Amino acid sequence: MDSKQVIYRGEVQAVGFRYAIAHEAMHFDVKGEVQNLPDGAVEVKVTGDEDEIDAFLEAIRDGRYSENIEEEEINDIEALHHKAGFKIH
Repeated sequence: MDSKQVIYRGEVQAVGFRYAIAHEAMHFDVKGEVQNLPDGAVEVKVTGDEDEIDAFLEAIRDGRYSENIEEEEINDIEALHHKAGFKIH
């Protein structure tokens, strides 16, 4: 299992982006969380098989809010211990 932190910058707050990410996660075998950051960015923490994470992130890049994303920063993180699903904070 891999875990990634992804920071999205751009017009990603107050547009439904977090909910779109959580909805997209239902189509993949991943779990994690998404939250707004004080600087206007959105943070995603996701755990799953590397291929599933890659496909999930690609779906976000190609999704409904793709034009809102100006920057995507991906970092490896320690494994998350979520039981299931995708939490919105």
